[in-house]
Amino acid sequence: MGGKTGLYEVGIPIKENTRKGYKMAYEGDSIDLGYPGINSRRGRVGHEIAHTLTTGNQQGTLHFVDISPPPLVTDVARCLNTRQDSSIHNHRGESSGVLVEEPPRAVLTPAREKVRQNGRRMKEPEEPMFTITATDRHGVIYHGRIRRLTPRECLRLQGYRDGQISKMEKETSDNQLYKQAGNGVTVNVIEAIGRNLKAVDEEIRSGSPVPEVKGG
Repeated sequence: MGGKTGLYEVGIPIKENTRKGYKMAYEGDSIDLGYPGINSRRGRVGHEIAHTLTTGNQQGTLHFVDISPPPLVTDVARCLNTRQDSSIHNHRGESSGVLVEEPPRAVLTPAREKVRQNGRRMKEPEEPMFTITATDRHGVIYHGRIRRLTPRECLRLQGYRDGQISKMEKETSDNQLYKQAGNGVTVNVIEAIGRNLKAVDEEIRSGSPVPEVKGG
C-alpha cells in the first residue's frame, strides 16, 4: 500500500517483557489490557487471534480514527505525512489517530440523537444498562461504534434464558419481542425483593432478628 491510496499498514507498540521492550500490534490483532503498569508480562499481543476469554474486560483491538470532522473509525491507517502532529485536519485521509478501546458502555436510545432526554446519554464502562421499556430502544457503544440492543439482549437483561428466547423468536416479530421485554419485569430483581420481604416477614413474626438475605 502506498501514497496514492493513502492506506498503510501501521501498528502501535505495546509494552511487553521482551528484548525490544515492546511488540507491534496491527489491525486484526488482539491486545491484553490487563495490568498495563507491570513490566514483567509477555504475550500481550495476539496476531490475528483472540486471547483467552475471561470474566473481565481485558481484551482490546486496534482501530484507527480519521482525524477530520466528523471523525470516522477505520480499519486501516490513513496517509502518513509531515504534519502528523497538527491535530485535526480539514480534509479526509490526511491524518490518523488511534481509538483507545474501553469495555462496552450503555447508550440511551441511539435513534433519538436529536431529541432532548433527561439524564446521561451514555454510561461509564461496566455500569448497568438503562431501564428496558416497551418504547425505548437502548444501545451499546463498542469498538467506537454505537448499535442498538437486539431483542435477545433485551430479553436476557430481563432474565430470560436463551432456550426460551429461541422459541419466542420463531413465533414473534422483533417489534413484539422488544415490547415484551419492556413490559416485563427483571426476574432477578423480583426474586431478590421477594427474598428480602420474606426475611422481614419472618423477623416480624418471630420477634427476633433474621440475617439479611441478599439477591444473587
